Amino acid sequence: YIHGIMTDIQERKKTHEQLIQNEENFQKMIENISDIILTYNKDNKITYISSSVYRILGYQPKEIIGKNIKDLKSFFLEEPETRIFFLNTEENQEEIVLYSEFKASHKNGTEKILEARGRHLSRDSKDWSAVISLRDITETKTMEQKLIFQSVILKNVQDFIVVTDLNSFITYWNEGAEKLSGYTASEIIGKHISIIWPQEDTLQMKQLHDEIYSGKEIRQELQILKKDKTKIWIDIKINFIQDSDGHISGTIGVAKDISEKKRALELLLQSEKRFREIAELSPMFIGEADLQGTVLYANPFFLSTYGYTEKDISEKKLLISSIYPDEKEKNKAFRSLRKHLESSEHPFEELKTVNKDGKIIFMLGTASPVSDGEKICGFRLIGIDISEKKKMEEDLKTAELFYKTLFNEFPYGLVLADFETLHPIE
Repeated sequence: YIHGIMTDIQERKKTHEQLIQNEENFQKMIENISDIILTYNKDNKITYISSSVYRILGYQPKEIIGKNIKDLKSFFLEEPETRIFFLNTEENQEEIVLYSEFKASHKNGTEKILEARGRHLSRDSKDWSAVISLRDITETKTMEQKLIFQSVILKNVQDFIVVTDLNSFITYWNEGAEKLSGYTASEIIGKHISIIWPQEDTLQMKQLHDEIYSGKEIRQELQILKKDKTKIWIDIKINFIQDSDGHISGTIGVAKDISEKKRALELLLQSEKRFREIAELSPMFIGEADLQGTVLYANPFFLSTYGYTEKDISEKKLLISSIYPDEKEKNKAFRSLRKHLESSEHPFEELKTVNKDGKIIFMLGTASPVSDGEKICGFRLIGIDISEKKKMEEDLKTAELFYKTLFNEFPYGLVLADFETLHPIE
């Protein structure tokens, strides 16, 4: 009998020791959980709070334990779901788990966002208790806000933005891409990027893919296919993206529609071609120069008249200032040029110039500004050779002076008369 009692006592002691060990292990586990674990009794008195409260809110457990659950409201910046802190009320006796998110103040005054979950531990009237876990979700919420902010930005950006994974399948497609391509995000996400590449550009796309994954940032003008199979030109910048471990996880492309720019450039090239064709055959001086006066183009008539060559232009040896005989004429020409560049009117003016051999050439010329689309970058010169006309005018003046002198000094009377009527002219 005694042996049986001793055995029973040993079993109880062993069970008690095991219980103590389990409680210690449980306590260690609770203390190492990142969440705040809090319990309170039917009188709303806090009976336990884990040490995580110091890490999350800056309070020592001893500052909290023994306080009324209602006193926790002193560090709430937002009113949480109140039922979660009053599970002992008659209407909250059912077996439920309550959830709430709210802002709380750290002891140092910084703001935290907490996620709270509460439920009963025991609903026995004598030993009633409840537990609340408080999780710090400040960083998560901050990241969520950043993601929402970035999403709003990307949604409202007019540029075409596309993200692909390592296998070139589309994972993101913004509204700018929808408007430009005609494909909605729901239609194209999950599809291979080749859906928007023209068939004839497949090799080019493969080369681009290889360049991107070699670590290069790509900036290129290329064509893509819209949903209706028409082609549009885009200026796209492509780069690889990395995951949190620094491994390449895909690519991101940001593009602008440059179809109008391409059409305008094509028209400009056609216009330039027609201008060159006309200029090459024209018996007029036609040239272009930058704002420093370096001649960038001169038609054959200009070159042959002034004695220069295409090589002089390619080597940038021909300057507009070279065709003026002296500083006076040069200053006069450049004053006129400034006036032409600043005005919408470009009247022809007589200019005295000189060729490479020193021969004087009179030009009736004008200039107009040349723009790169944003600002004036040079000027275009057009002129007519009036040297022969000037020579004839000078010869005529010389002849008139000669005959006038002869007329005035002739010793006999002279009368100029009309040949048919013989009426005196002078």
